[in-house]
Amino acid sequence: MSTWAKFPQPYVVRVQCAALVMGLSLAACDGGVSPTTSGVGNSGAPSPTTAISTAVPTPAVTVQTQPIVVDDSALGRALPDEGGRHVAEGTPIEYKNNPPASGLHYAKLAEYGVYAEAIPAPYWVHNLEHGAIVVLYNCPSGEAQCAQAAEQLRTLYQQLPPGKYGEVKLVATPYPELRTRFAVLAWNRILEPDAFDAQRITEFYETWVDKGPEDVP
Repeated sequence: MSTWAKFPQPYVVRVQCAALVMGLSLAACDGGVSPTTSGVGNSGAPSPTTAISTAVPTPAVTVQTQPIVVDDSALGRALPDEGGRHVAEGTPIEYKNNPPASGLHYAKLAEYGVYAEAIPAPYWVHNLEHGAIVVLYNCPSGEAQCAQAAEQLRTLYQQLPPGKYGEVKLVATPYPELRTRFAVLAWNRILEPDAFDAQRITEFYETWVDKGPEDVP
């Protein structure tokens, strides 16, 4: 049995690519109810002890490769809108952008925080729709590199200002398919730094948090 591990709890970083396409045993859809601190919260969101169930059909998530565009702006660059409709968990999804910054997604979303294991994209795309910021990180050199990135992101998370609903609206998760070391996402917008840059991530967060198409927590 595997779990998503979220910091700052004691952790062992285990980036499992299979987790990106594995179904989840999650109980409830998000409905504006505050999540609990462990297990499956009232929101039905992925959380530190959310178990992955192999009984759920594995969703196929496909992305189309596009050339990397170097971006020196803290505000990032715009991406084409891919819509925002909810689909059933396990539904195969094809995204035009890699990583996606909009598009089809599941009705449940991830709890805010820094994760050690990869959360499937259809969950955090829903966070983007709610005006959250998502930070993806890639670790081509292995677990030690992931541990360093996760620790940097955990420290940054603790320093970010809360959004309009009183919580830091950021999800950080590994994303092995990433072409750069990091990607910072808002709805239909991306920043692609090839090294950790707390200032640029903070500026991006402060500029785009709570700017999604749905004005909800």
